[in-house]
Amino acid sequence: MARLIWLSLFLGFWSTVLQAQDSLHVGVSTNIRALSVPQAHDWWFGGSKGWLGHSTDAGKSWLLRQPLGDKVDFRSLHAFNAQEAVAAVAGQPAAILRTSDGGLSWQEVFRHADSTAFFDGFAFWNASEGVLFGDPLPDGRLLLLHTSDGGKSWQAAPDSSRPLFALGEAAFAASSTALQCVGDSTLALVSGGAVSRLWYSRNRGRTWEFMAGNKPNPALYGEHALFPDSLPPEKARLYYGAASRGGFSLALTPDSMWVVVGGDYLNESHAQGHLAMFAYSQWWSARVPTRGYRECVLILDTLTWLAVGPSGSDVSWDGGLTWQALHEGKGMHVAKKDGAGGVLMAGRAGTLWHLKKVAPPSHKLWTPQTKMGRAVYNNQMGPLEKQLVRTMRKYGKAKSFDDRKSFRTANQKMVDLLKTTEGIAHVWVDSCSTYLAIYPGFGNVSFRANTQDGPKIYTFSYRTGKVYRYGYWRHWVGLPTSRERLSSPSFNYTPLEERFNHMECEWGH
Repeated sequence: MARLIWLSLFLGFWSTVLQAQDSLHVGVSTNIRALSVPQAHDWWFGGSKGWLGHSTDAGKSWLLRQPLGDKVDFRSLHAFNAQEAVAAVAGQPAAILRTSDGGLSWQEVFRHADSTAFFDGFAFWNASEGVLFGDPLPDGRLLLLHTSDGGKSWQAAPDSSRPLFALGEAAFAASSTALQCVGDSTLALVSGGAVSRLWYSRNRGRTWEFMAGNKPNPALYGEHALFPDSLPPEKARLYYGAASRGGFSLALTPDSMWVVVGGDYLNESHAQGHLAMFAYSQWWSARVPTRGYRECVLILDTLTWLAVGPSGSDVSWDGGLTWQALHEGKGMHVAKKDGAGGVLMAGRAGTLWHLKKVAPPSHKLWTPQTKMGRAVYNNQMGPLEKQLVRTMRKYGKAKSFDDRKSFRTANQKMVDLLKTTEGIAHVWVDSCSTYLAIYPGFGNVSFRANTQDGPKIYTFSYRTGKVYRYGYWRHWVGLPTSRERLSSPSFNYTPLEERFNHMECEWGH
């Protein structure tokens, strides 16, 4: 019987609200990296020392087995329902087990003959068809196995369908979530080591493409020859260059953005190259990232994301733009939805955290004292928008070929205006100011307004610079020459629009 400790966590207005937070224990000492929740109250795990567990009452009691003894490590597990599941050993023996009686007994259904085989994770398109992947074999190609009967049998993918990894490139089994099956035929995985890449296939793994994690984004760095084709490890979107670095977990958002977390498991506090988003065929960074190395990312909805790791857990309420501490439970490796609107996290020493509800910060009504404050409270942003337009046009005029000072001044003046406006909180700026005469300055000044309907996120976006005077140059390099397109500001008021507006420029500024 698992021991339940009921906790209640009360934080300030801008803190996370966690309701009915349970600290659970599976009853044995095992490092849990494999977790599966096919339906509410039906939890499965795989861990170190050969343990496999199943609970049908949300962790109150567990059926525990060590089918291969205590010398193996189960880091991959996928449950189809309350009776059927598959589990794979990380390391030797490279075996896959299956149960059809709720975990009471496990039968070996596959064993890889290569002594170097190392299984990293499962992913399934449906209850029958799925994939298991592992580290590259001696031929340098990724280990891939396919099943079409719910894991009862497995077939090795042909060599022509196995991605050829670079020397020193590998995959990670930190949470068994570095591989994802999406839709009917999409397959994606993230790698690390000497290089870190996002690999993806649109035909169930027959052919593959990849995006290097150190590929510059032209929207951030400019579209001309002065910028290199790759970034060094300390500036790359996905950290690389050592066996302990890279992408460790991959997830897809409802609006088709790939999210990768990772970093360096030997340097958990390193806060660069450990979280990146892939959209529009480009990499993007968070403005405020997670606090460090993370092993699993979980998408709850379009704007609510979770990331967990040994040093803690983080949450984003705005689709990955900014992250904050979720709770301080240490040693978590993997997270899954609990099937009832909550989140289950698992980690070291057989410990689980069950968050029955993860809700954004609550809103408290306030009484405005100024005319502008009353407009903000009533969600009437017209007067404030006019002030922002006047400020941008007054201070955002480029005075030279590469006038960055006026661009920074315009941003700062708008920030000062917002910070002194009643009802406005959490102001931030994202901007690109590369050679204003040729490549315009792109500005996004965003803020959270406390309205009677709750917190609302607004973004004031603009482009500035006397680029219209150099129309021939812009036409020659394929850039727009319309003066209106380069200078007309826009004002957006939904979190989703705000999120994608920031893709015009570097989120991290």
